[in-house]
Amino acid sequence: MLKKILVIIVAVLMLVSCSASKMNIIKDTYSEGKILINYPQFENKNNKEEIKTLNKLIADEALKIMNQYDIDNLSSLEIDYEISFCNEKIMSIKYSGLGNEKKSVYPDNIFYTTNIDTQNQTILKLSDVVDIDETFLDKFQSDNFSAVRSEQIGLLEDLSTEELNNKLASNNFYISESTLGISVEVIHVLGDHAEYEIEFNDIDDSEIESFYEKYINEI
Repeated sequence: MLKKILVIIVAVLMLVSCSASKMNIIKDTYSEGKILINYPQFENKNNKEEIKTLNKLIADEALKIMNQYDIDNLSSLEIDYEISFCNEKIMSIKYSGLGNEKKSVYPDNIFYTTNIDTQNQTILKLSDVVDIDETFLDKFQSDNFSAVRSEQIGLLEDLSTEELNNKLASNNFYISESTLGISVEVIHVLGDHAEYEIEFNDIDDSEIESFYEKYINEI
């Protein structure tokens, strides 16, 4: 009975997070051997081709993590997701989990994202959200961006412009209704990945204003 109640709660939360999209979101799972990857899909009761295409795009992005591993050497790979924002125009998905290779002494802490323009069925890059110029890089390394985990405050302060650009090239970002979050790779002892967030209002950038008006402030 408790398990059933928990499933209902999760389903309700999922629908609430995407209520503005006017489409139900269901969970799908890729499972093979010791690989388990959960990812969202738009419910497609009428078997529409555009929804099929969109769902394939989501699935392909969710499963791309397998390209980073030699599947034969994997002990386990388990990934779950969270939808950080969703409306009629955009879906932002965060994936996290653990990857464990047979000869590795510790598992990898995995974090990656997908941001989809659902109307045009395209993957959005960080450069579609902000101008990644010197001003933005300086802001990213400052206190304007808050570390999600307090122990990761200040990790980016000493990185060169080239190093920072290389980290941002992975386009590992996510959005909420009011914030932009960016994830960067760090060494294992520091957590493998680190997330930093900033309020949209604190980014003085014409690109972010255009993005916000186009994708978020549409109701």
